[in-house]
Amino acid sequence: MLSQPGKEDAGLTARTSFLLALAAALLLSLVPVFSHSLWTPDEPTGAGIGRAMAESGDWIVPRLNGKPFLEKPPLYWWTLAGSLRLLGMSDAAARAPSALFAVLTLLVVWVAGMRLGGPREGLLGVCILATTVLFIQNATRVTVDPALMFFVGLAHLGFVLWIEARSSGERRGAVALIAVAVPLAFLCKGIVAVGLGAGPPVLYLLATRRGRAIRELLPLAAAGIPMFALLVVPWAMALWREMGWEGVRVCLISNTVGRMVHTSETHVFGHSEPFLFYLLIGPPMLLPWTLALPAMLRSGRCRSGQPGNEGHRLLIATAGLGLLLLSIPATKREVYLLPLLPAFAVCAAGWLGGVGKTGELASRDRRTLLALGIFAAVLPLLLGAAALWLAWAPRVPMGAVPVRNAVPATALLGFGTAALILGGALAAGLIRRWRSGPSVRWAIAALILVTLGLETGAEALIDPVKRPDDLTAAIAVHFPGKEPVPAYLPPVVSNEAIFGIIGFKLGRLTRALTTPEDVEAWLASHPGAPILVRMEQFWRLPPDLRQRLRFVYDERGRKAAPFGIAVEGPAPDMQNYQ
Repeated sequence: MLSQPGKEDAGLTARTSFLLALAAALLLSLVPVFSHSLWTPDEPTGAGIGRAMAESGDWIVPRLNGKPFLEKPPLYWWTLAGSLRLLGMSDAAARAPSALFAVLTLLVVWVAGMRLGGPREGLLGVCILATTVLFIQNATRVTVDPALMFFVGLAHLGFVLWIEARSSGERRGAVALIAVAVPLAFLCKGIVAVGLGAGPPVLYLLATRRGRAIRELLPLAAAGIPMFALLVVPWAMALWREMGWEGVRVCLISNTVGRMVHTSETHVFGHSEPFLFYLLIGPPMLLPWTLALPAMLRSGRCRSGQPGNEGHRLLIATAGLGLLLLSIPATKREVYLLPLLPAFAVCAAGWLGGVGKTGELASRDRRTLLALGIFAAVLPLLLGAAALWLAWAPRVPMGAVPVRNAVPATALLGFGTAALILGGALAAGLIRRWRSGPSVRWAIAALILVTLGLETGAEALIDPVKRPDDLTAAIAVHFPGKEPVPAYLPPVVSNEAIFGIIGFKLGRLTRALTTPEDVEAWLASHPGAPILVRMEQFWRLPPDLRQRLRFVYDERGRKAAPFGIAVEGPAPDMQNYQ
């Protein structure tokens, strides 16, 4: 007998749907807050900026290692500094604002899905977003991107409510929502927020409604421009008073131009990638829901003449045009796709909410649900097998050596066994449902279980390899006091993470020694004093200087990005090390 997912939730009320969505949002957003320490490259930087703002009381100019950090406007840093003041200087307190933005984003998706397709679609949208790889990896990290995702998603919700308005009052409310969300998004990440929050929906409306769109968008412009000025200009003026025109230029102009096109400043921001970068990285980041794209696009959910379909068309266009806009700048990272995820999740929920409503599964829907079930079963099986192999294999590749050395064998065995049990149980359940196809409810439950496993077991398992707490504890021992920590940090790679973690964990600055001559001068003026060294850069020192250094703390073979603490003295073990 074929599964009938549409009938499973026929009695789902809006209240029940909301309570289930809220429970899922809280569970899947709060669990990662406590699962691991602050991870490079971004979390230590964000946490360090937040602590500096919380302790200094300077709410206008974010600072990292004592210097202005003007890559982004400060709205996210405000929430982070407030959280640290309220909850204390802890990893969980640093993640709390991002977790809150993640929960709010999931509820935005629920509202959009509810408006376009009813309670079932709203709940499915929450589950889809929360189980997407990119969301799992980044939604609760100490970065500005979760805040940007929320405000951009809120703006997109405003456009959905505007285009689906049933009365003039609803349209006015939608206009107000957009007018507030876009400038708040700008205060998170600058002009890119305006481009993602308003650009794709407006382009869609101009393309589909042509001359009528301009007339209809005039009220939005009339409300949005003054609101933007009201929310953004006071901060910009305060920045100008504190930092002068140079501060405004760096924050609002240089960052935009330097990231948009290849200029002499582009190397400062890094992450320069080709135009097609997102077409290559997007599919794995959208897993498992990449597997549903063919069924989504062929579902007919975007055909005209049915309630909610114009809103779905707008969101599909928003996701596609947003991807195109993100491909234009020179700098690209997978996390930059995060603000487009809510629109994508609502579109996927539009397809999934209609699966089986006629009483039978269409063949393409059955194949898609099977693919989602296979993904849910195979992923823990692969992770479990990898963990057991790391625990038992006599030799492992160089890239896996830190995991082998830092993670106890009992932890690898425990995780591997649990993952195999979960994967085996899901595989058995899928086999029983193979002919008819798994129900939507079963597929969603399986993916939620796998997500929780990733957020708890997998992240906790590899935390010893990425955890910076061991380093900061060693720094506290070998560099007592509150003076800046001397570190050999040539500017060939970003040093923001080490500045941030020392600032956040120890409340201290870092004295960056950028050349071998700086190191020589420091050692000469501070006989016997230790120096912090990034192990990757240690081998850039002249051979005679390397041979004079003895490591009292060494993370090689235990960390993904190892550091060391060295003092002058004989080190035979280092002289011939390659």
